[in-house]
Amino acid sequence: MGDELKPKKRRKFKIILGIILLVLLISVITLFVIVNSSKQIEARLLVEQGNVEVNGRTAINEEILNEGDIVETFSGLATVILYESVVVNLDENTKITLKELVKEHPQLEQEYGTTWNKFTRLFGVEDYTIKSGNTLASVRGTSFEFSQNKVFTAEGKVDVTMGSKNIELLEGKIIEKVKDKVQERSANEEELMKQKLRQERVVKALQNLRELEMQKHQNTVNLIKKQLDISDEEIQIKLREADQGRYDIDKTLEQAPIKTAPVQKIAEITKTIQEANDKR
Repeated sequence: MGDELKPKKRRKFKIILGIILLVLLISVITLFVIVNSSKQIEARLLVEQGNVEVNGRTAINEEILNEGDIVETFSGLATVILYESVVVNLDENTKITLKELVKEHPQLEQEYGTTWNKFTRLFGVEDYTIKSGNTLASVRGTSFEFSQNKVFTAEGKVDVTMGSKNIELLEGKIIEKVKDKVQERSANEEELMKQKLRQERVVKALQNLRELEMQKHQNTVNLIKKQLDISDEEIQIKLREADQGRYDIDKTLEQAPIKTAPVQKIAEITKTIQEANDKR
């Protein structure tokens, strides 16, 4: 009788051992996914200089924003980044509200002032809308200046509603309201030069975003440093060279010793920085 029970006990033991190993395997896979995932931030504020407030209090640089938050610049400059995909530079004396933070279609409302908006096509945002009074601009991939009475398309095209007029505003064109009359014209030399200077703020915001991504995944960065025998300073030098277009990011990524989601994300941000630098 005892001999007959031994095979049953062995089978039961193997089943229990198999379950334990399966649980351990699932745990390891889950941990790997968590460590190597790259969670998106809905909205983040970068305080560039001067007096900036969020919901009536002094803003904190790199703080996370939520739907409904109000950002006001007064004498300062700030940038809001939506889903790590849309860069919104706020000029001085500008006030915006994060109206809707739906990932595919984020929406801002601008009470007054001027913003410079860069839609990067990164990380899943399909389109973006900003509204001020009776003026509304919607885009799927472009850069444009926006205020209640003026919209200037620097890249691509923008669908603009200004009062009763609806227009697809093409690159280099401006629609503005002058003495209650809405008119379209070409950007002048001064406006085109200003647009190039604005790209510098976009590049700095994207570089900041990349640095934050690297900080989130310091273990991955340390592993790459060990694999390549490279220091933090050397990494920064290589990134600056990459920003200036000295490296083909896709080819570099193919040769990378580690290919995780954060590495892919950093590569995509760097490619976008290269494109923005080309516009300067």
